[in-house]
Amino acid sequence: MNMEEEYECPFEFQELSEEEKKISAWFQTDLVKVRPTRTCAPRLIKKFGKELYNFKPRPDDIWLIGFPRSGTTLTQEILYLLGTDLDYEKAAGTIMDIRFPVLCFAMYKNQEDMEGIQHVCNDEVPIHKQLEAVEGRRFIKSHYGFSFIHPKILDIGCKVVFIARNPKDVMVSRFYYPTYLNRPGHTFEKLWHIFKNDLLDTGNYFEMLNDAWQRRHNKIYYFCFMKKLKLIKKRLF
Repeated sequence: MNMEEEYECPFEFQELSEEEKKISAWFQTDLVKVRPTRTCAPRLIKKFGKELYNFKPRPDDIWLIGFPRSGTTLTQEILYLLGTDLDYEKAAGTIMDIRFPVLCFAMYKNQEDMEGIQHVCNDEVPIHKQLEAVEGRRFIKSHYGFSFIHPKILDIGCKVVFIARNPKDVMVSRFYYPTYLNRPGHTFEKLWHIFKNDLLDTGNYFEMLNDAWQRRHNKIYYFCFMKKLKLIKKRLF
């Protein structure tokens, strides 16, 4: 397999209509549509989209893919501990955003709603470039689905976990996200209106789910949030 091959970015970018801009303005994020998908993403995808799509997985990587507010942070901690032979001291000594970074952080650089990770995403070298220099096993999370990452990820031999959660629970969790609660005019109706019009700033829930389902026979470990965890170590490690 030639992992040195570089792929053309399969996307075209389209501006939101004026009405769509009004609907999505509450996120305070400059969005563009990513075609042919139903996804919206921060404008920086136009700069980093090809680099993220061509970010090369390695055979010993551990990847976690899931929509935001689906239990990904909890699962990160579990996978990291299992992948480091329960090294609690190492886990406690380094913050999650560094030991198990999110690949798409580059697209959120300088965004207000990502204040908590400025120490990571405001560096001169974006996360995906930092990860290229990491030696040994890498732990990588993506909030964007298989359409947005390296097309050979399931062929290289790395471990890939996809996590899903009931979309109603996802939206309730999103509603109570601390950063959003402080914004004026925050209502569940407004968030739902954004969701159903495919204008979320972190991708499209159902499209991500469908991307994973289409690959269900190809070396993906599925994990439904709130289900039993006891099989994870047996199946992954």
